Amino acid sequence: MSAVTIPGALADYLTDQFISDDETAAALDAAHRGRGRTLVIEPTSPRVLHVISRFAEHLLKYPSIRTRAQRDAARLWIKRAGHAPARMTHQFDDSGQAYNHTQCRDDIRDGDVLVIYSERVVGILVGAWPAAVTEAHGELHTLTAPAREIEGGAYAEAAEAAEQTARSYGFPLAVHTPVTYEVGARVREGNRLGTVTAVNVETFHLNTLTTTHDNVTITWDHGTESTIHPSHVEPAAEPTEDIEAQQAAAEVTEAEAVAGTWRGEWIGEQPAGDTLFDVEPAAEQGALFTEGDQPAREAVTVRMTPEPAGLARIRAKAAADREAYRAKMDERQAADHIAHGAPVPAAVQARIDARHAAEAAPEQGEQLPARRVIEGVIVGHAGTAKGSMPADAAHPNVIAARAALDSLAAALMTDHHDVSDPTEAEQDVRGYLVDPREGARVAVYWLEDGRTIRRDTPIDGAALDCLAHTLTRRGWKVEKMLRSSQCVFAHRPTD
Repeated sequence: MSAVTIPGALADYLTDQFISDDETAAALDAAHRGRGRTLVIEPTSPRVLHVISRFAEHLLKYPSIRTRAQRDAARLWIKRAGHAPARMTHQFDDSGQAYNHTQCRDDIRDGDVLVIYSERVVGILVGAWPAAVTEAHGELHTLTAPAREIEGGAYAEAAEAAEQTARSYGFPLAVHTPVTYEVGARVREGNRLGTVTAVNVETFHLNTLTTTHDNVTITWDHGTESTIHPSHVEPAAEPTEDIEAQQAAAEVTEAEAVAGTWRGEWIGEQPAGDTLFDVEPAAEQGALFTEGDQPAREAVTVRMTPEPAGLARIRAKAAADREAYRAKMDERQAADHIAHGAPVPAAVQARIDARHAAEAAPEQGEQLPARRVIEGVIVGHAGTAKGSMPADAAHPNVIAARAALDSLAAALMTDHHDVSDPTEAEQDVRGYLVDPREGARVAVYWLEDGRTIRRDTPIDGAALDCLAHTLTRRGWKVEKMLRSSQCVFAHRPTD
C-alpha cells in the first residue's frame, strides 16, 4: 500500500496510546515525520487503517474532553481513510490477555471477534464481557444460550462470524441445551433466588428493535421482580434433604446437651481411678451443661495506656501527611491562577517560597533537616524520582528500561513510599516502577492508587501486559508471566 499521512493532532494522540495490535504498532514504529506534526506511515494492510480509524472514532466519542485540534484531525482522518468496520477480529496469545485487553483497548468494541489460537478458543465481546462460542473457553465467560439468540439476536452477525472462524480452525463449538421453566419453578441468577411467576412473556428490545416471546417473569426472594430470557438463570433445587439432616442433628445435639451427655455418654462425672488429679464435675466437665452449678465469676476491669513512642510516631506521620497534602494543594492552586492569568494569592506564594527555600538549604552547605519517622522507619530526604526509587535512578538498567517505556506513565516515587501500604498522599501515584535486580534483569511493576497490582486484577491488570508488550517491542527479553504475577521480569538487550 502507498504511504498515508496521519494529521498532526491525531498522530500526537496515537503516540501517547498503547497500540497492542502488532501490525499497527510496527507501522507506527517505522513511520517518519511529515510536514509540521504529521506522521507518514506505510501500512502493510487495510487493518492498520481500520485500527487507526477505531482510535479516531473513540476520540470523537467524547468530544467534550478532547481539544478542537484533536477533533478536527480525527474527522479529517475518517474523511480520508473511512470509518472502521463495525466488527473486527483480534488475535491474542492467551485468554487471560484477551480478557484484559478487552477492558482497556480503544480499538476493541462490542461485537468484535476474539481468537486465542493457542487455547483453541474463539469468542465475541458482549458489552464488557468477552464470551466464548467454542467448547474451550479459557479465561473467557461462557454463554447459557446460543450466541445468536442472546440479547434478542443483537449478536447474531458477530456469532456467525465467530463460528465461521472457529470452524476454519477446526475448533469445536459449544453446545447449548435449551432450558424451559414452569410457573412456580425455583431459579437462581448469581446469588439471587426467585420463583417463576409467568412464562412465554413478550418483551420488546429497544437496542435491536425486536420482540421476543419466550421470556419468563421472576419474583425474587428479596421482593423485586424482573422479566428476562430463561438462558440468564439456572434451576435452583431446594436442598430439602440437607435441611432435614441439619435439623435432625440439631435436635439430637440439643437433647444430649440437656441430658448432660455427648453421643449418648454422660460426662458429668469421671471414675476416680481414670484421672491423674481430682476433677470437680460441676466446675469442670459438668459445667458445660449444668447452668445452676456454675461458680460465680468476678468482673475484670481492663485499663489501656497508649505507648508514648507509638503516639509520637502516629502524630509525626499525620503531620507529614498534612504537610505533603498542603504542598500539593498549594502547587495546584498556584498553577490554576497562573493558567488563568491571575496573581497567585500572597499566602499561597509565601508557603511555596518557604518550602523551596527549605529544599535548597542543604545545597548551600547548611545542616540537613531532621529525619522524620514514618511507622517506625527513619527516612532521609533523598528527593523523588520518576519510574524508580530515587536510590535506583542512576542504575544503568533502570535508565535503559525508562527509555524503553518512555511512552507510558512513570510513577513519581520517594524513598519512603511503601507500595503495599501507601499513605493518603501517596495514593495519587500511578505508573510504572522499575526495580533493578541481578545482572541485566529488572522487575517492572505497575502502580494504581500508590499500590502494585496483579495481572489478574480486573481492568488494571492489563497494564502488566502493556508493559511486557512494550518492552518486547524495544528488544527486551521478557519472562513469561502467570495470572497472579505482580510484575514483569525483563532482561536488558546486550547489543
